[in-house]
Amino acid sequence: MRPIKNPDVLSIYENYDEKYKTILLKIREMIFEISEKMYGENSITEELKWNQPSYAAKYGTPIRLDTFDKDHIGIFFNCRTTLVENFKILFGDLFTYSKNRAIVLNVYEEISTDEIAACLEMALSYHKIKKRLNKLD
Repeated sequence: MRPIKNPDVLSIYENYDEKYKTILLKIREMIFEISEKMYGENSITEELKWNQPSYAAKYGTPIRLDTFDKDHIGIFFNCRTTLVENFKILFGDLFTYSKNRAIVLNVYEEISTDEIAACLEMALSYHKIKKRLNKLD
């Protein structure tokens, strides 16, 4: 796992119970790996938004990570995007969703890493894809 350089973000992760921290850090690592594969090293910013770890790439929309309830974590997306709507079309009931803003994962179940990676990649390239689609109209 790569180090957390932002002390405010580090503090948030340090205060999570282990059952949340493990899965959240796994998803965090996936975000970094996908962003670096797409855009190169140092292509992602890590900061706090709404007191949640938030990750943004140049052509993407921010991804936030946090607990959702006592047994779940959430991968949160900008509710003004069509991301969660697209995830529902692509993955159906593989995930639980919170309206148009989050994928909700049970901390006691194995995560579908390939599908989560696809969702993260779509978020990290959202504006780039949207721009291309607008050119087709």
